[in-house]
Amino acid sequence: MEWDSLQPNFFIIFSPGTLDDYPATFMTSFHLTREEKPFLNELLSAHPTVTLIEVDEIIRQVRNIIDRVTQTVELVLYLVLGAGVLVLIASIGSSRDQRLREHALLRALGGTRPLIQGALVTEFAILGVFAGIVAVIGAEITVFTLNREIFELPTSLHFWLWATGPAIGMAMIATVGYLGTRKLVSSPPATVLREV
Repeated sequence: MEWDSLQPNFFIIFSPGTLDDYPATFMTSFHLTREEKPFLNELLSAHPTVTLIEVDEIIRQVRNIIDRVTQTVELVLYLVLGAGVLVLIASIGSSRDQRLREHALLRALGGTRPLIQGALVTEFAILGVFAGIVAVIGAEITVFTLNREIFELPTSLHFWLWATGPAIGMAMIATVGYLGTRKLVSSPPATVLREV
């Protein structure tokens, strides 16, 4: 039986009457709409030895599994983006003094607060796009591996991830970066430069 098409994959032909004394198994397939499903109960009651395989139920279970795998991949994407945010927070904390001096120097040389904040947001937005791309690549590799090695399914790129991953990464990291450095930009440059 070829289960992909539910067709027999070989036939053996005997002369009529040769197998009359042997038990027989018959196989067939048919399609029922959702409204006709109650007929199955009547069929099984009238013929208790019939084995029924509901392909739509199997397909539903396979779709459930694929949906769970997709949710897992999305979780991997969000975990990678979350890890990127945590790394960014640690990076901002470790380079706080250096950034403070740089911003004070830029302000002393005539840079305005909006200009410096815009540069910071741009820097963090670019980092966010790259973090999103790395997260999507990780998610795609995970899906490819699961589909190919475990489920033996064909795989394709998830274009919606390529659009949303970098956008979410950019928004998250730009926001966190801006919130983490806005006090640095607001510090009076004279005070900071005196400490240097």
